[in-house]
Order: sequence, then structure tokens, then C-alpha cells
Amino acid sequence: MRQDQRMEKLVEFGPLKGLVGEWKGDKGLDVSYHHDEKEVGDTVYREKTGFSPFGPVDNGTQSLFGLDYGMASWRNDEPDPFHTEVGYWLWDADAGHVMPCIHGPPRHRGFGRRRCKSR
Repeated sequence: MRQDQRMEKLVEFGPLKGLVGEWKGDKGLDVSYHHDEKEVGDTVYREKTGFSPFGPVDNGTQSLFGLDYGMASWRNDEPDPFHTEVGYWLWDADAGHVMPCIHGPPRHRGFGRRRCKSR
């Protein structure tokens, strides 16, 4: 299937459609306090994020489309991630809302609504 055909199938996902897929990067830089050194330092990291489409999810009069979300970050060449997140992002076209629900230690980030326009 051609790229333009895939994007046509995702039109119901509104502003979320451009996120579908797997994203990787290896140029992350975390500037934070390092307890062992008792000073602020730099930590280089790499990250992988994925968004998989699902829906529609019918909830009364709402018809929502969503993306399953997962990400992980690793320091340098460590085999285990130092941070992970899971959740989903929902698009409510009638209300014009994007609603992320993301879980990751040390806290639950919960739902938020952002008004946006579909392109």
C-alpha cells in the first residue's frame, strides 16, 4: 500500500495520524542532578516510541479513534531502560479534543484535553 493510501485510511485519527508508526532517536541529553557526584551533569540517552491505531471506540454518542502508545529510554548502551511509559491518545473529532492518558513511573499523568483542529 502506498503512503498516501495509508494516510487516507487514517483520516479519522485527525491530528494524531502523523504520529502512527515507530520513532527512534539517539541524541537525547538529560541535564539533571547526579546524586553520586553531588552536582548537575549530562546524561546521553536513546529513545524508542511507538503509536498503533485503534478504533472506532463508541461511547454513547461519542465515536473516538485512538493510538496505543509506548516509549522507553536507555542511557548510553545500557540494556535496560531507565524510563518507560504506556498509554493511549484519543481523538474526539466532534469536540475537537485530543485526550492523552499516559502512565509512567513515578506518577500517573492522567487525562488531559487539548482542543485542536484536524487537518
